[in-house]
Amino acid sequence: MRRCGGIGRYVDELAKKISERHDVTVISSLYAVPQPNNEYELIGIPFADFSDKGGGVINKLKMLINFLPYRICLLWALRKLHAKKPVDLVEVPEYGAEGIFLCGFTKRNSIRLHVRIHGPTLLDRETPRIRLYSFTSPLKSIIAYMEMLMVRRADVVSVPSQSFLLLARKFFTKGSELKYLPNFIDTKEWAAREKVIEYKNCIFFAGTLVKAKGILLLVDAHNQLMNDGVSLELVVAGRSGRTVVGLEGDKQSYVGILSKNELVTYYSSSEIVCIPSYYETFGLVLVEAMAAGALIIAADNDVFREMIIDGDNGFLFKSGSSSDLKSVISKVLALSELERNKVRENAVNASKQWDVNAFICSYERYLLDECRLD
Repeated sequence: MRRCGGIGRYVDELAKKISERHDVTVISSLYAVPQPNNEYELIGIPFADFSDKGGGVINKLKMLINFLPYRICLLWALRKLHAKKPVDLVEVPEYGAEGIFLCGFTKRNSIRLHVRIHGPTLLDRETPRIRLYSFTSPLKSIIAYMEMLMVRRADVVSVPSQSFLLLARKFFTKGSELKYLPNFIDTKEWAAREKVIEYKNCIFFAGTLVKAKGILLLVDAHNQLMNDGVSLELVVAGRSGRTVVGLEGDKQSYVGILSKNELVTYYSSSEIVCIPSYYETFGLVLVEAMAAGALIIAADNDVFREMIIDGDNGFLFKSGSSSDLKSVISKVLALSELERNKVRENAVNASKQWDVNAFICSYERYLLDECRLD
């Protein structure tokens, strides 16, 4: 099962690689269906975009109307698939509890259910800690607790980072086996291409425009730099969210959702790529930027500290502090070109530990050992 966005990219790449050795079928909303491919079978569920991007009454009604029918269709598609050819393993993300109705079916048919925790609704990314929704957010509350119920019914639960493994053990699993399996990218596809000189004098941000991603911190730090006379453009890319960012003037711009090729160009060409998230379960944007040879400044949250060695393959600032972010940006701008290029080179080398070819070996062992697949 897959959704659009980062989870969708993960599942698409995983399916392509696993299909080299195993028979793979992806069941997905038609909204999230990728370009036609010959690597794996794809079953599309006839639902449009039901995500809650941007909030609003219409989007909330859309979520409510589609909630049960979509999940019932997922179960129906799995039943039909299993009747045609026996299914050994189902992997489903926890987010949105899309696989909640699959738990009973997989148990009755001796199918191993693997739930992949990417970013649960109960996780407050700004702290990080577990939050409780009140009666004012009934749909979110229902989804959050259905996610937890699905996780606890799974045979195997996996998380993408070591630091999130500790949080998941405490809050999200009870009786399920918990494994660390990192996310990955195809680093060759994110390798730097020809640089665009117009992007040279900019700080680049890519991500959903919500407070938890740290975008407001970055805008504040950039405003401070401009007040100090630093002439550096801020370019923001990604899906609009609930946060009003408030970009101002000709030195701050929003470029919308970019293609992979456009992202690679910005990552590799920009003076600095900033990833100020308060918390992430895995730094997918961080790894993409590293593979492209970006000069990265990231928040010093637990996950990013696993990935960035401060001053070696990137730079860290105190999470939540726009003043410290400004100071680190100033420090990086003061580096020589030789020093910057060395950090960029180290970032590329570090990204290889999250390359798909390194990941697929551990996932293959999981299939063989945990699911007893031949």
